[in-house]
Amino acid sequence: MTENDELRMKIAKLKGWKNFYIKDGYLAGEHELSPKMFVVPNYPESIADCYDLEDEIPEDQRMEYIRQLTLIIKTEYGDKPFNLWTLAHATPAQRCNAYIAWRESQCSNKE
Repeated sequence: MTENDELRMKIAKLKGWKNFYIKDGYLAGEHELSPKMFVVPNYPESIADCYDLEDEIPEDQRMEYIRQLTLIIKTEYGDKPFNLWTLAHATPAQRCNAYIAWRESQCSNKE
């Protein structure tokens, strides 16, 4: 399983997917809302799939997501300059990791 598949599975689990398997090179799973098996979206490589993730974030929680995304980018960039342009051009994988961090922070806030 690739690093991208692991990210895809982690996000899918957070969104209620289960029973994962790889067949013919595709990562598939079952969503709690349907008994059918579906191909898991390719979040780490698709900016469109990431936009769908970001659209799910409630407006009052978006600043926490942006904070997580900023931390991830700054960690990866090290001493390179960081600005809003850098944030706007975050990669799908960076957005995935920020989404996971945001979701996990929501779970820990409920405890």
